[in-house]
Amino acid sequence: MHLAQAWSNRAPRGKKADFKDAQRLVRRHRAGELTLSFVPEAPQRLMRTLTRRRTQLTKERVRIQNQVESLLEETRIKLSSVVSDLFGASGLRILTALAQGKTDPAQLAALADARVQRSPEELADALNGAFGEIHRRLLQQYLASRELVETQMQ
Repeated sequence: MHLAQAWSNRAPRGKKADFKDAQRLVRRHRAGELTLSFVPEAPQRLMRTLTRRRTQLTKERVRIQNQVESLLEETRIKLSSVVSDLFGASGLRILTALAQGKTDPAQLAALADARVQRSPEELADALNGAFGEIHRRLLQQYLASRELVETQMQ
């Protein structure tokens, strides 16, 4: 069985006749007039499937990060302006503490890694915002979704 390109398989206009179409296809194939499609082997098809899934998961992770950033902007918390990676070690510790209900800017700033290039005062100032119960629940959901995506990517 072969898979042929549709444009190389044009039939004359008129009524469809499956048996005549099959005969015409066989004649064209024997004459070498059909352009056959490339069908990869099973291992390559599986690798393509996995690659597509990884791409989808990467897009999902970026979407979740954008939603978290939007949520933080809504609450006037400027975490992404003081840490280079929102889901890096320091950013994740701060987000987890926010999701657990801690809202004291000084305590949140103390969770940052020593390598963060901002002073604790600057961090505390960026973490000062109006973070309510609804925001906390949404952040918990986003972090859980992110964790699921990371697990699936592994």
